[in-house]
Amino acid sequence: MPGFFKRLFGTTSGPTADCIVPRIKNHHFLAALRERGVPEDQMPVTRPLVADLLVTFAFDLPDSFQMVSEADVSERGLTKEKLWELAVDNLRKRMPQIGRQGDPPLMQVVTGENLEACVLLLDEFWRNLASQIPGKVVVSVPHRDVVLVTSSKSEAGLKQIRETTAEVFGQDDVHSLSTTLLSWMGENWEVFD
Repeated sequence: MPGFFKRLFGTTSGPTADCIVPRIKNHHFLAALRERGVPEDQMPVTRPLVADLLVTFAFDLPDSFQMVSEADVSERGLTKEKLWELAVDNLRKRMPQIGRQGDPPLMQVVTGENLEACVLLLDEFWRNLASQIPGKVVVSVPHRDVVLVTSSKSEAGLKQIRETTAEVFGQDDVHSLSTTLLSWMGENWEVFD
């Protein structure tokens, strides 16, 4: 079992800070790790995002993501704020092109490489999109690979986003994130009523 944790959470040497990216998780993720017996000093560094979502940090390795622990942060001489800035900058470098599929009233954000949910962290993308959508941008992130977008002014879009979110969320327990609808408020996310 200790070998499993070393592979999953890293050791004192290993990947460099330039491959650290943010990952979006549901708050149940931490409880699941504790249930598996992950020691507190090997728990991933986290940051609250909105509703039941949080941000973790991971080394983006060729074949996997390896969670970043407090020890990893200390060993690399980072503060939590610097970790945040570094991870978001690294994310931008890994997905310079963010696409959209579908037509209004419901669109889907597309990036590839299992990073779709992380687009929530790229304020410039949402500012640009908000300038093109009437009303508020409403988003759901039912899965790490699925980010759905509609307008608060579209009854059809709101109905579709709720239905699609429920359908996608129930398909994959491992990478499911949230059924909560979110609204972009210009600088941050809030729960959409």
